[in-house]
Amino acid sequence: MKKFLKSVFPFLPAALYYGLIFYVSSRNVEFPLSLPGRHADKALHILEFAVLGWLLAFGFSRIKSLSPRNRAAAVLLTGAVLGILDEVHQSFVPGRHPDLWDIAADIVGIAFGYWVYRIPARFSRKPS
Repeated sequence: MKKFLKSVFPFLPAALYYGLIFYVSSRNVEFPLSLPGRHADKALHILEFAVLGWLLAFGFSRIKSLSPRNRAAAVLLTGAVLGILDEVHQSFVPGRHPDLWDIAADIVGIAFGYWVYRIPARFSRKPS
């Protein structure tokens, strides 16, 4: 049980944050900030999912058996699935509408969050 909790605990922040995303997606409320442009909400999707990408990167970084490439793939795949689930969920919420461009923005955000998470590792490598 202790090993299970140790492996699940690093993903708790990402799970809680996704719960917040799910809750906000279930509300039929307008975002209080009005952004200019027809697709300005995509910037919000990118920002929202960049945080999730960072949190997923944190969780997957604790799995030492994953290679860096597989770790990146796991973050991107998990984030993409969560973005898709968010849009499917919105299709059941009155006044909300799923959008493939939102999914694309979510995936860009996940990738950006992973990239930001990896920045310190790039600078901490010792020269060969």
